[in-house]
Amino acid sequence: MIKMKRKKYLQLERGSLQLNARSPLQEHKVSSEATPLGERQIGDYYKRLIRSIEMLVKGDFSSIWLIGEAGTGKSHQIDATLKQLKADYIVFSGDISDAYLFQFLYDNRDKIIIWRDVAKLLRRLNCIDTFKTLCDMDKPRVIQNLKFKETETPNSFEFTGKVIFEMNAVMGRYRDDLEALFSRGDYVELNFSRDEIAQIMFLICQNDWQREVTEYLVGNSLVKLNLRLQDKCFRVYKASLRDKLDWKSQVDLFIKEDMTEPRKLLYRCAGAKPIKRMEFVKYLVLNKGWSLSTAHRKIDAWLELGEIYSDGKQKQAILSLKR
Repeated sequence: MIKMKRKKYLQLERGSLQLNARSPLQEHKVSSEATPLGERQIGDYYKRLIRSIEMLVKGDFSSIWLIGEAGTGKSHQIDATLKQLKADYIVFSGDISDAYLFQFLYDNRDKIIIWRDVAKLLRRLNCIDTFKTLCDMDKPRVIQNLKFKETETPNSFEFTGKVIFEMNAVMGRYRDDLEALFSRGDYVELNFSRDEIAQIMFLICQNDWQREVTEYLVGNSLVKLNLRLQDKCFRVYKASLRDKLDWKSQVDLFIKEDMTEPRKLLYRCAGAKPIKRMEFVKYLVLNKGWSLSTAHRKIDAWLELGEIYSDGKQKQAILSLKR
């Protein structure tokens, strides 16, 4: 994996979250809907993506845009599929200057390039224009750069490789430019429900203790499930046995800190109980210093992302951490 000039662009606040003896995080009830169904395999959840990658490798597509929340198995499934197909690929992650981008594309002009964690690149119009050329399907993809003549790299070359972009979400202010990129390739969106993620988590389990940890995780209705959280809790479990600690209490420590910021705020405001929207708005105004309109806008965004839930759209609606 190549990483260059990588920076942390956003750091979420990780405030402490106090749990009392009756905290819902310590009440674990596994729903019957969260158990694996029949003989379904992990690949069944990624059929669309796997087929798209197969077509890309065979030359039917020049690009794939994969959108999905963190921890839904995007990177793992891409790597596993490409390895199974014995495809020649390289992973790029981070930021890169315009000059080196041109050089990098030239050096890997006949490979499949996977672009991960490249949000900053997608905010630069000149990079977007270059990516448009990479994503074109029908015409020769000639990359030109007349600015840098001091290198031995030719000023133009034909790119015969393929590209796969992984993103957690479509950035709002750049949506129009990105739509122009999406239309040039295949667009795949992974949008799993909580029950579907739970199914995948159970299918990943290879032994009894992993299933026990997963049941414990799925029972925490306040936590947004994802595969990275599951892997983290597997590691916590093994560390707890090594250090002779109670693994459930140790997992709880990591689960509560893994809550997203919107869920932490709602939990701090009302615990696990449903709350009227305007009460939460007042809490945000007082504790975050936001205006009323900003608080409402944030809540609407969290509802759209599924971070919190509502029984309606009106201002008298009831908000909650679970459906």
